[in-house]
Amino acid sequence: MSLFSIFTFINLRNYIIWDSAFILALTIFPLFIKSQKRETSVRLTIPILVLTMVNMFIQINIVKYLMLVLSIALIVEFYLGKINTSYFILTFVVSPYSKFVHSTYSYDLREQLGKIIEKVFKILNFNIEIHGNLVEYDHKTFAIDPGCAGIQMMFIGFVIGIAILINFENSKKIRFNAIEIFLSLLLLFLLNLANNLMRIIFLIYFIVLPDNILHDIIGIFSLILFTLLPFAITAYLYATKKKNIQKIDKIQSSQSNRKYWLYSCLTIVILSTSFSPSSKPHTSTSKLNLKGYKSSELSEGIVKYSNKSSIIYQKPTFIFKSEHNPMVCWQGSGYDLQQLQTKKIGNHIYKMGKLISGKDTLYTAWWFDNGINSSIDQWEWRKEKIKNSTSNYYLINISTENYSQLISELKFFNANKKSIWAFHCN
Repeated sequence: MSLFSIFTFINLRNYIIWDSAFILALTIFPLFIKSQKRETSVRLTIPILVLTMVNMFIQINIVKYLMLVLSIALIVEFYLGKINTSYFILTFVVSPYSKFVHSTYSYDLREQLGKIIEKVFKILNFNIEIHGNLVEYDHKTFAIDPGCAGIQMMFIGFVIGIAILINFENSKKIRFNAIEIFLSLLLLFLLNLANNLMRIIFLIYFIVLPDNILHDIIGIFSLILFTLLPFAITAYLYATKKKNIQKIDKIQSSQSNRKYWLYSCLTIVILSTSFSPSSKPHTSTSKLNLKGYKSSELSEGIVKYSNKSSIIYQKPTFIFKSEHNPMVCWQGSGYDLQQLQTKKIGNHIYKMGKLISGKDTLYTAWWFDNGINSSIDQWEWRKEKIKNSTSNYYLINISTENYSQLISELKFFNANKKSIWAFHCN
């Protein structure tokens, strides 16, 4: 088992995000161990082997992560009994993939929160202005950004909520089924939305800016008051009405046969994640025709163009893989993405924001383009790429030191699209 743990850690050490939510999830893992009083099983062997086959052909980290999660569950179920559904949900909530999905797709949700806040303040006769996920009130700007502490607390709220469910299962000797857990998580999600809405309203009403310690205190207080407390009360009231489960003795007769499946499966997983053939190298990216820029080829087919005032990245996209999203990549480079908004310039729509790292500030914009069509929609370019496999979409990301220069670069791209994408149009 220790050998398995070492190999999986080595392969995933750069993939797992060791943030507060993930560390908190590790601390509640003993609750799952304590709750095991049921028949032992090797039911996860087949799903693990299927993932192993997939990993041999598609080298993506989420598959390896799922193999790790299911392998740990397999070990627990073999020695202690079947693990409940909450474990699998928790491992997905704290996975890097869910963090990526949140960073990529949560903009529309945050924009809707801004609209609701605008309606609330109009009812209270307060004059505020909404620009995307930016809220302006009393000459102060508040941003509902993905990196905001309150938004990040949603993950912590989910982890604590799942811990509450497991605690009630152990103390009341009950078992929530998949439907009950799903409804519980739906309630938790709605309470999290209500929590963030109330938190933002309080911050704006009392003009509490991010550099004020009250900003974090209000975030923690609202998480407890509007999410965790009502969820715990609801779960407790429901749990007291459920009947206790009967303990099922572990079946030992087939342990020796099952050990063969356990050790064989874990051995295959180790070999697959450690010695599987590497992915085929990405073919060289056809470069954009950008005069006045110095180009350099980076890893994974990424091309960087730069001059004295601008940096442009041309990144290849894949239908079934996450693209190099600027909301993720720039944060990995030490920048904090703020004031994210959607803006139309000419006939094109862009995602735009401000990148801050210490005293350094960059203005950035990005979109997906294939030389003919452009979009900021994650699904739109994927659907077109499925219909037409030769349609090579790229993520274009432009960053400059000042906002006016960024607008000029975007207008230049619009006006010279045919010549810039000459390799595609010919």
